[in-house]
Amino acid sequence: MNNKEFLSKVSKETWLSYDITKKTYDQIVATIYSELKEKEEVKLFWLWKFYISSRKARKWINPKTLEKIDIKASKTPSFKVTKKLKDLLK
Repeated sequence: MNNKEFLSKVSKETWLSYDITKKTYDQIVATIYSELKEKEEVKLFWLWKFYISSRKARKWINPKTLEKIDIKASKTPSFKVTKKLKDLLK
């Protein structure tokens, strides 16, 4: 299911127009993004937890050229599904 299919289904299930559903969805996503930037964690207890993981600086070797490369420390978005969602899928 892609975004358009998802939004169409939610729109039909809630009897809201597609435009209102899309605006609501866009605002939810924008809120998650802004909260991740500020607090580095967003918990939606019934589904998942978004958070920012920190990666340490490390050395890497290119297997083809054997060139040694220094990789800087970075942050990356991550998420975990909740136990409730895992149990639902059993």
